Amino acid sequence: MAGDMFEGIPDPEPRRQTDLRLPAPGEMFAGIPDPQGTPEDTATAGKLMFGVLGLVCLLFAWMYFFTPRTVEWKVVDGALDIKRLTGHAQFPLASLDKAAARVVDFDAEPEFQPRAKVMGYNGFGFRSGHFRLANGTNVELDLGNEHKAVLIPRWKLRPLLVGTSDPAALMAALR
Repeated sequence: MAGDMFEGIPDPEPRRQTDLRLPAPGEMFAGIPDPQGTPEDTATAGKLMFGVLGLVCLLFAWMYFFTPRTVEWKVVDGALDIKRLTGHAQFPLASLDKAAARVVDFDAEPEFQPRAKVMGYNGFGFRSGHFRLANGTNVELDLGNEHKAVLIPRWKLRPLLVGTSDPAALMAALR
C-alpha cells in the first residue's frame, strides 16, 4: 500500500560517504570580516580618530576664544538687550520691576552666587541661562567674570541677574 503512494517517483540516488565535502575555512567565513582587521583598516580608523579629535579641539578653541568674558547690555527700544553666546536676549522694560532692582555684590552676599545650571551655558568664565543660586532661587542669569550684578525682579517670571562691571550705569539705564 505504501509503495503505491510513491509510484512513479524515482528513488533518489544513494549518497556515498565520499560525496560529503566540507568547505575550506576561507570559503566558509568569506562574508564575515576579520575581527582584527587589515593594516589598511587600522590606518583608516587611526586617521578617523585623529580627525574627530582635531575637530573637538577646534570646537573647544573656538568656544574659548569667542566666549565673552563680560556681559554686554544696552537699553534699546524699550527693552533691555543682553548679548549672549548664541545671540541676543531682549527683556521688555514693562516686564521688569525696575523699582525693586538692586545691586548684588557676590563677595558680600555669597548666597547670590550661582550654584547649579538648570538650562543654559556654563563655560570658560561665562554663564547664561536658567540657573539656581546658593539660596535656592531660580534666576535668568547672564554673568561673566564680574563680581557685581543687578538683580531685577520680573512680573510673574524668574528674576533676571545681570553681571556688570558698572552696576550704577545699568540701574540708571533701567530708570
